[in-house]
Amino acid sequence: MDDQSTLKAVLQAAVNKKSPLLVEVSQGEVDSIGLDNIRDMVTNYKTKYGVEMYINLDHSPSVEAAKAGIDAGFEFVHIDISQAQHDATEDQIILETKKVVEYAKFTGALVESEPHYFGGSSNLHTETIDYEEIKRHFLLLRCTTICPSIWY
Repeated sequence: MDDQSTLKAVLQAAVNKKSPLLVEVSQGEVDSIGLDNIRDMVTNYKTKYGVEMYINLDHSPSVEAAKAGIDAGFEFVHIDISQAQHDATEDQIILETKKVVEYAKFTGALVESEPHYFGGSSNLHTETIDYEEIKRHFLLLRCTTICPSIWY
């Protein structure tokens, strides 16, 4: 989302295309703008322009931050424990994700989880990425581990 001007520009494109809109916000944007302010802006624009709009808290670094997004009425939460704790184990990530999934049942928010830390963002990366390690993690993480508890 970046800021209100960006949101308005993207909203205008959605209006012109008669398209729904998923507004993604990072933890940095939440820290800068505020959860309630983001929710209020999206709700106000949704009402004013009649556009179907949803909010995704992208790469939320903790269970507490994800729960705060859910409490603010965000419809989607992407929990990324490994972002703040690069050495988090698969078991830790699954355990923390399950906490968020359980909490999200109260509002119906959809939860997505990052399976483990790997290099990738909108920043320039200079480190070497071990693609074989990434493939190994994705093969080990089976949907049956998390998905049954997500889709209630």
